[in-house]
Formats: sequence, structure tokens, C-alpha cells
Amino acid sequence: MPKKRKAPWKKNLLKVPENIWLKLKDLDTNDIIVAGIKKIPESDIKTGVYKHLGIKINQNNEVTFPSKIQPNLLSGRYSKTNLFGKEKVLRDLPKTIKSYTFETPNFGDSSKGYHDVTWTREVYQREFIRPKELEIAIELLEKENTQGPSYVFKFAVDEVLNQTTRYFGTDLLYNLNLLQENTGISDVYESSSTRKDYLRTIYIDWEILPPGETGELVERILSGRESENNAVRAQLTERLDLLQRLEPTQYIKGVSGFRRYFGAQFNDNLVVFENVEYGNAIYIMFDEWHELSQKSRYELLQGFNDKFIRIEHRRGWENRLTREIQDRRR
Repeated sequence: MPKKRKAPWKKNLLKVPENIWLKLKDLDTNDIIVAGIKKIPESDIKTGVYKHLGIKINQNNEVTFPSKIQPNLLSGRYSKTNLFGKEKVLRDLPKTIKSYTFETPNFGDSSKGYHDVTWTREVYQREFIRPKELEIAIELLEKENTQGPSYVFKFAVDEVLNQTTRYFGTDLLYNLNLLQENTGISDVYESSSTRKDYLRTIYIDWEILPPGETGELVERILSGRESENNAVRAQLTERLDLLQRLEPTQYIKGVSGFRRYFGAQFNDNLVVFENVEYGNAIYIMFDEWHELSQKSRYELLQGFNDKFIRIEHRRGWENRLTREIQDRRR
């Protein structure tokens, strides 16, 4: 029997993440799809990390992939359920009586014939959940060559969900897990989202947050982290108040290993970054912000000084930051 595929990412979500619910609140429509984008290094494709999705490099060194694919049952339990369905044990309902019958030799001697033996027992009622047979749509958005070839793919579960339906939460979790098992990402978009909307979230180590009230942003940035003390919250609130006045287009919160970072984006090549825990300076980054923002403070200061502006949090830093952002926006 084939072994289950070992994925280099977290396979399943136990519940719909809080950031997904918050994003849904900010959408302008009830019709959404579970989708996301991911920048994949060519090396990962060549080593077969995404072969279960049919993504390969051919003999001409070109990336090939299907426009749609049904998830492989070995990808995880949601992918298997998607193909075959499953039985759900209804433990909240009364048990029912079920009879079992088998054939046995007469007096233990098969030469004397056989007879049926039947017994009954109480069992939980069961419900068969039919397979959805959903597919994952795959689209190549662009190719990058900044630090070795990489490909920006959009992955989308081919089912439009409506937030007003009775089982929306259940269907949402199901589709999020289907995408997570197979791609390592899980996100939601308006069903009418354009290519440009997806490309805004190209950066796989960052979670994009829309502008909002400062208090709400503080909670979103700190969500998923251990409780922060009042001093950290107060400082974060103060910094966000300043950034809010500069009117960014969106905020960026670090995920995975980058949870201590957050940023404010003013256009495609103008982003301000802060460190929640070690905020002795603020960084203004430009075209290469998505690569630079993933480097350590030590790496930045050793070899990339010409790629960003670093403003220490000394007297007057707020005015300097404001001037830099206003000048570069012009």
C-alpha cells in the first residue's frame, strides 16, 4: 500500500484561523474562494516537492503544470475524504440496534454442514459524507530571478463559498485544509479577485492586513504570540498611530519565524518595517523589501546598507520618518 506523502509544511488546521475570520469581515462580498499564492524556488520543483500537483521542470528547463488537479489521496485525510467521502459517527444521537450474521460449521465440523449465527448489539448511528471531488486550480502568475529562479503560483480550490449559508464555517475549514495539505498555504479571497489582487500577497512569509483601527491592528499583529506585557502593547500602539497618519495601503505581519516583525506598505516598493520585541530602529525598504525583510538585523547591517534606510528611535525619529515617506511617495 502506498505511503502517505510527507509534506515539508504543517498539514492540517484544527479550526479556521483568527486572521481568516478577520479578513472575511473586511471583504466587500459574501462570495469567497479558498486560495493563495506561493513563491516556489525552482530547486523545490526539481526535487519533487510539488510533483503531487503535477508541477515539474521539463527537459527544456521550463516549468509545466496542469490547470487543475484533483488532490492526491496520499496528501492527507481531507484529500482522501475529497475523493472517497467518509463515515461520520453521530455520538450525539441515541444508539441503534444492529444485527451481525456469520456462517459457522455445524458442531465445529464443516463436513456436517453450516448454519448462520446472528447476534445484535447497540451501535452509534452513522452518516456517510459524500465526496466533494473538488479540484485545485493552478496558475503561474510570474517568474522571478532575484536570488535564483523561482515561480509565483496561485492555487485555488474550485468552489465558491457564500458566507451566509448554514454550513459556511464547516465548508470553509474543509477547503482550507484541502489547500493546506497540498500547498502549505491557506487563505481566502473574494471570488472576483484579480491577478493584481493576488500578486499583492506574493510574499509567503508575511500576512497581509488591511488598514483598520489601531486597537484592532494591535490585536492582529500580536495574535498567535504569547501574551505581551503592557509596555510592548503601548509602544506598538504608539508606532501604529504614527504609521496610520501616513496612510499606508496595507499592513504586513510576520508569520512563522517572522512573527516579531510587522510593516506598513505605502506602495509596491516602499515599505516600513518594525520589530515588536527589539525595536531600536525602524527600516524603510524599497524594491527588494520581500527578500531583505527576511534577513536578520546582523545580515542587513553587514552587507545591505545601500538597500534600505535605518532610522534609530532617537529624538526626532518620527519627523524624519514622515519626511522620508512623504518625499518618496512623491
